[in-house]
Amino acid sequence: MAQISFHIRDGANPEWIYQYLDTLDQYPEISSGKEAYEKAKEYGYEVGYQSEREVPTMLKKMDVLSSSTSLTDRGKELMDVMYYDMNLFKNILHHLFYIRDRFAAAQGIPPREREMTAWSYAAIVDYLIDNSPYNAISLKKSRQEVANAVYDKAQNELPSIRDEVSIGPRSVSGALQFLRGLTPPVIQESQHSNNEQVADFKVRSFAPGEMLLLAIDARYRETDTDYGTPLLLNNETIEALCRTLVLDESGFDEVLEWAAEYDQLDVEGVSKQVRLVERVALNDLI
Repeated sequence: MAQISFHIRDGANPEWIYQYLDTLDQYPEISSGKEAYEKAKEYGYEVGYQSEREVPTMLKKMDVLSSSTSLTDRGKELMDVMYYDMNLFKNILHHLFYIRDRFAAAQGIPPREREMTAWSYAAIVDYLIDNSPYNAISLKKSRQEVANAVYDKAQNELPSIRDEVSIGPRSVSGALQFLRGLTPPVIQESQHSNNEQVADFKVRSFAPGEMLLLAIDARYRETDTDYGTPLLLNNETIEALCRTLVLDESGFDEVLEWAAEYDQLDVEGVSKQVRLVERVALNDLI
């Protein structure tokens, strides 16, 4: 029986993910992660030494790759975005990672058969949202506190695999590398009392309208709602959408106005419900 992993690797940050995907695009004959790593170095990229293993592993957990060198349909859409808007690309990486386990859970897939790394990511993000602002999150003491809270949550929510839960401060570091990529930012650098540079977390007051469109699409799929059917913007739905965007709920209405600029989305009844007419592809956003 395969071992369940809750750990979020810290050798697969968004910049290395970009480099890995770009290398696959430049050299379509590549057949392994190791070969991609060597080609990336030849191409002039300063890729991390763990990239050959950790980047493709992470991208498979996000459903961007089906193997170390093969893109999924979603991965091909992401590649289009990557070359068009790097900030949007990084926001989408967070989105794909955050929603992955929610989809699996909604489909009734048992925890043992799910990507529990994605569960860890969403749990870490949710904990930070619930405790925002969270100062000095980059310090080991803070990361250990978050890891302990996520461990306790797993013990309560995942009884069938509670004995296999293992998560520590390095997993929190792995999550932070994706949160650092968000624009507008949720991570700010500050000076600690001992003059050490630390990172502070705070939910953002605005998020790109494109990301709300994606979050609404994810909500349709998560709740098995048919496209074209109105989605009621009740408190539960707004909270879920804002969590996906790492957005303070006070900023929701403004972000919704921007999302409504897209033809796929209709806002009805003075923002009381939305209607998404079709699936949103990642490259629809560019």
